[in-house]
Amino acid sequence: MFNQHFVKSGEVRKDASKWLERAKLYREQADYGDFYIVSVNEAEAQIQSAREFIEEIETTIEKRSRENIDLK
Repeated sequence: MFNQHFVKSGEVRKDASKWLERAKLYREQADYGDFYIVSVNEAEAQIQSAREFIEEIETTIEKRSRENIDLK
Protein backbone atom coordinates (compact mmCIF):
# COMPACT_ATOMS: atom_id res chain seq x y z
CA MET A 1 0.00 0.00 0.00
CA PHE A 2 2.81 2.42 0.85
CA ASN A 3 4.45 1.94 -2.55
CA GLN A 4 1.16 2.14 -4.40
CA HIS A 5 -0.04 5.34 -2.75
CA PHE A 6 3.15 7.27 -2.11
CA VAL A 7 6.15 5.95 -4.05
CA LYS A 8 4.55 5.26 -7.44
CA SER A 9 2.85 8.65 -7.34
CA GLY A 10 6.24 10.29 -6.78
CA GLU A 11 5.15 11.80 -3.50
CA VAL A 12 7.86 9.89 -1.61
CA ARG A 13 11.30 8.88 -2.93
CA LYS A 14 11.93 5.25 -3.89
CA ASP A 15 14.65 5.09 -1.24
CA ALA A 16 11.95 5.32 1.43
CA SER A 17 10.43 2.10 0.16
CA LYS A 18 13.81 0.37 0.32
CA TRP A 19 14.40 1.60 3.88
CA LEU A 20 11.00 0.37 4.98
CA GLU A 21 11.42 -3.03 3.31
CA ARG A 22 14.86 -3.52 4.87
CA ALA A 23 13.51 -2.63 8.33
CA LYS A 24 10.68 -5.15 7.86
CA LEU A 25 13.15 -7.84 6.84
CA TYR A 26 15.35 -7.24 9.90
CA ARG A 27 12.33 -7.24 12.20
CA GLU A 28 11.08 -10.53 10.77
CA GLN A 29 14.51 -12.10 11.09
CA ALA A 30 14.75 -10.95 14.71
CA ASP A 31 11.21 -12.10 15.54
CA TYR A 32 11.13 -15.42 13.73
CA GLY A 33 14.74 -16.40 13.02
CA ASP A 34 16.67 -18.69 15.30
CA PHE A 35 19.27 -16.70 17.21
CA TYR A 36 19.51 -13.83 14.76
CA ILE A 37 22.24 -11.46 15.89
CA VAL A 38 22.50 -7.99 14.43
CA SER A 39 25.98 -6.56 14.01
CA VAL A 40 26.83 -3.08 15.23
CA ASN A 41 27.27 -1.95 11.62
CA GLU A 42 23.84 -3.30 10.63
CA ALA A 43 22.23 -1.60 13.61
CA GLU A 44 23.91 1.72 12.88
CA ALA A 45 22.93 1.53 9.21
CA GLN A 46 19.33 0.74 10.15
CA ILE A 47 19.21 3.66 12.59
CA GLN A 48 20.46 5.99 9.85
CA SER A 49 17.90 4.60 7.40
CA ALA A 50 15.15 5.15 9.98
CA ARG A 51 16.24 8.77 10.45
CA GLU A 52 16.20 9.34 6.69
CA PHE A 53 12.80 7.66 6.39
CA ILE A 54 11.35 9.87 9.12
CA GLU A 55 12.81 12.96 7.48
CA GLU A 56 11.31 11.97 4.11
CA ILE A 57 7.88 11.38 5.62
CA GLU A 58 8.00 14.65 7.59
CA THR A 59 8.88 16.50 4.37
CA THR A 60 5.96 14.85 2.59
CA ILE A 61 3.55 15.75 5.39
CA GLU A 62 4.76 19.35 5.41
CA LYS A 63 4.38 19.58 1.64
CA ARG A 64 0.84 18.17 1.79
CA SER A 65 -0.04 20.61 4.57
CA ARG A 66 1.20 23.58 2.54
CA GLU A 67 -0.72 22.38 -0.52
CA ASN A 68 -3.91 22.03 1.53
CA ILE A 69 -3.49 25.55 2.91
CA ASP A 70 -2.91 26.91 -0.58
CA LEU A 71 -6.10 25.26 -1.84
CA LYS A 72 -8.27 27.05 0.74
